This record gives sequence, structure tokens and C-alpha cells, in this order.
Amino acid sequence: NRLEQILARGEWDDSTIHEGLVGDTDGHVIEATAHNVFIVEAGRLVTSNLQFCGVGGVMRQWILDNAPEWNIPAEISDITWERLQLADEIFLCNSIHGVWPVRKFEEKSCPLGPISKKINQDFESWMRQS
Repeated sequence: NRLEQILARGEWDDSTIHEGLVGDTDGHVIEATAHNVFIVEAGRLVTSNLQFCGVGGVMRQWILDNAPEWNIPAEISDITWERLQLADEIFLCNSIHGVWPVRKFEEKSCPLGPISKKINQDFESWMRQS
């Protein structure tokens, strides 16, 4: 059931906002309205802990499964809003869009980082082979 995400997506109508983030009652970033969230901290992939809420998508799992092959450490952990602000890279993912780098979060400009770029290239290559 994705009712929460559908309701969350209805909270804005500004065409310059492409996606919104969803948090839990404990102050953790859980997901976006139609994507899973990853951050990169010092070369390490981190995705939200979905133990109590959220949707663990196929693309999220594909990234976690392939991280060892890319020699990129990956972990599932609580992501606070402050941690998101300090991240080296932020990207969203789902099986339709692949990897969708976040270029701006609130007032933070986010560069296109090498890890999200690498994962997206590998995903596109994998899709062409399928």
C-alpha cells in the first residue's frame, strides 16, 4: 500500500519541486514519495532503515546487492535530516528512473558525485543487456 506516498505527493503543486522526502515520527528520512533515498558519506553508501515504515524498492535492493562488486561499502542506517545536509552525495532511485541525483536539497547545492554516476552507468548498462 503506497497511500502515504500518494498523500505526501499531494502536499505541493510547485512545478520546480520534482520530488519530496518523507520522514518518520522520530525525525529520520525514510524515502521520497516515489523513490528510495541513498546518501554517500566518505565513499560509503547509506540508505534508510525501513524496519518500521517505508517501501524497500527493487532498485534499492539491486544497489545494495551490487555494492560489494563495485567495492563500495554499503549500510542500512537511520538518516537524520542533519545527516542528509552533510552528505557528500544524495541520490534517489527506483526501477523506472534508475539513479536520480539530487542537485539541490533545501539551500544545499549537491554536486553530481562519482558514486551515483557510477551506479547509474552500471544500471543503464545492465538494462541494455536485459
